[in-house]
Amino acid sequence: MVENRIVNVYMEQTAQPNHMKFVANIMLYGQNSVEFLDAESVGDRSELAKQLFEMEGVRSVLIENNYVKVGKSKDFEWIELKSQIREFVQTFLRDGKDPINLESVEAYNLANIVCKVLPTPNPENIKFVFDNLNLYENGSIDFPNNESVKGQSPLADELFTMSEIRNVFIANNFVTIGKSNDADWDDLAPKIKVFLEKYLTDQKDVLNLTTIQAIAAEGKTEGDEDEMVLKIKDLLQKYVQPAVEMDGGAIVFKEYNDGVVTLGMQGACSGCPSSTITLKAGIEGMMKRMIPEVKEVIAEAM
Repeated sequence: MVENRIVNVYMEQTAQPNHMKFVANIMLYGQNSVEFLDAESVGDRSELAKQLFEMEGVRSVLIENNYVKVGKSKDFEWIELKSQIREFVQTFLRDGKDPINLESVEAYNLANIVCKVLPTPNPENIKFVFDNLNLYENGSIDFPNNESVKGQSPLADELFTMSEIRNVFIANNFVTIGKSNDADWDDLAPKIKVFLEKYLTDQKDVLNLTTIQAIAAEGKTEGDEDEMVLKIKDLLQKYVQPAVEMDGGAIVFKEYNDGVVTLGMQGACSGCPSSTITLKAGIEGMMKRMIPEVKEVIAEAM
């Protein structure tokens, strides 16, 4: 049962115009998050979600920490829905009902791979995260288009069969996917989420490591082991990559020539409106301080 106390719920806008948070002053689900993309997927995991889907216009429900995030259909305006949803959630919780059936959620999670869908600073890219699942240990690989796959990833090959997908980036426990300009995340993200969960639950191959290693070996040059290059790569690995991975991408070394470092933007970093600021104000300044020989850092279009 929910704690026996006065529960209040307030509304909070999100970066996604068709999604809104309904935030409570109590914890709803502190173990992770659970997301439902339609009424059929709820089962007996959440009575709260089941009843929310009975409201016309509700398209998705996510329950995490102390809030419920609801996605609406594009055919409805929030002015028609938000007060109704807030009142319902508040009343549901004040009645002492449990928003989550923990036993059912745990059983479902044991039997299935569950994906979290997270926005990135790049509005054209979304990050699909898998807790406790390693897709590419200690590495990442970027496919800016379907021609770049070249047998390196069965997963990427299948994703590119969706015409709306522009690029695929695979790292540790997540996949970042970029969409075409005319695609709509409200339609595309749920489709990708369902596909990824089934693909990984079926234990299909994500990567072909033998092919990846062979292609990487072909691309190596003598300059890759230069002392200056090794310093730059080490700095990127220690100080840059952990931060940009949080945003669903990677920044990789491409070239060093006469004080100028050229970097490649991958995943959500490619084409991101804030990448230039990150490059100049963050990475270039740090490299100049830590490696005095560096005079400038530029990005190569990928």
